[in-house]
Amino acid sequence: MLGGGELMRAFDMTHFVGVFDAHMTRVYRMIGALPEVLGTSGHGRGAISVGLWNYDASVRDSLLARAGVTSDLSEHWFARSFGHPVALPLTA
Repeated sequence: MLGGGELMRAFDMTHFVGVFDAHMTRVYRMIGALPEVLGTSGHGRGAISVGLWNYDASVRDSLLARAGVTSDLSEHWFARSFGHPVALPLTA
């Protein structure tokens, strides 16, 4: 989730769509990053959902704390993976 948030920050995205199984609903709720569920197929443990997350800096702070990762370290990982800092504005 933290990596997804860094992608959203770096590429100036306001929302992120993902597919997840029923178990992840509990995990997302526990870390404070529960998406808006757009639709679900199936029931119980076999349910698969599509969710919409929005970027919120306060959620990022919560994820950093929960993961025990500093903002600098998360940004360092992003820069190593994508070749530029999270905060670098992109040009069209």
